[in-house]
Amino acid sequence: MNKNKIDLRVTKTKDALKSSFVDLIKQYPIEKITINHICSLANVNRITFYNHYHDKYDLFNNIISDETEKIKLKLNAETKDFEAKTNPTKYISSFIKLYIEVCCQNREFVFSVMTLQDNSILQCIFKNHIEKTIREVISTFNLESKLFVPLDLYVSFLTGGIYYITSYCISTDCTYSKEELMQYASIIIDRTVESFKNKNYSSIS
Repeated sequence: MNKNKIDLRVTKTKDALKSSFVDLIKQYPIEKITINHICSLANVNRITFYNHYHDKYDLFNNIISDETEKIKLKLNAETKDFEAKTNPTKYISSFIKLYIEVCCQNREFVFSVMTLQDNSILQCIFKNHIEKTIREVISTFNLESKLFVPLDLYVSFLTGGIYYITSYCISTDCTYSKEELMQYASIIIDRTVESFKNKNYSSIS
């Protein structure tokens, strides 16, 4: 069989499984979702599922990985007009803006993942992807040497901030528009990153 046809079949199968999972997580917590549920809705057999994913958490991880890569590609396209390495503030702010936009476009799915206590494992996976991206940015811009606090603390601070701003943005209790939240988030990041440039912080004793 032609390799392109095989690749297309694999892509369609994975897309069907991902779409099935997204539909199910909008209705049920992760613990209530079985591989049989996912496969039945996707019209895919269990053996085929396990040819591509270890379990339902691996499937979710791949969904988030795909979306993160799309954000990075769009981010690089939107920031090509300035030298990203000399303007990390704008780059990080642009990442936050795109991240929130994508979450708002997939509000029902993201809301289900972020707000249900039974989905705590999925929430950890979500946060891990944010953290990984932040670490990549810090490494790209060589910011670690300029940090005035330990790297792990700083990354945790940004990860938590981005995660909970997004959670607030898609919640029914949000009193700000998406544009206002993105603006405020950008200001916070701007001030934090700008503080690297001109200040020397002595270590806390």
